[in-house]
Amino acid sequence: MTLEDLEKLLAEYAALVEAGQDRASGWPSSINVVSKIGQVAAVRIMARDYQDEARRRGLLINAACPGLVDTEASRPWFDDMSSAQSPDATAVDVAWLATRPAGVTEPVRRAGAAPRRARLRRAVTGQGWGHGPFDPLLVSF
Repeated sequence: MTLEDLEKLLAEYAALVEAGQDRASGWPSSINVVSKIGQVAAVRIMARDYQDEARRRGLLINAACPGLVDTEASRPWFDDMSSAQSPDATAVDVAWLATRPAGVTEPVRRAGAAPRRARLRRAVTGQGWGHGPFDPLLVSF
């Protein structure tokens, strides 16, 4: 899959949502799940396409889906923001990813974070999203 293939797929999904046909076409009920899958897929494609350069430069390519964040943009979409993180709390994981030491070439789990495989499974299956607090997702490729 290329970024163009992914963009086409997500545009098709958006058209189905606008037509009210997304669920009948087999898509998850939460657009948040689809957006996380799309984001992680895009980063995986980029990691694959730039793996030689990333290896040469000692870079680790990461995706961060911080979960539900209490912002002006998210409040209109959710009735209950009691489980949402503040933007400052969300920045902790993003800063952690951005400050990995030079030359780190394998995913390293942040202390207290769920194992990568379990978090990815939740992203792909949608378990943990749409039915309560949105779990954060941190993935390295």
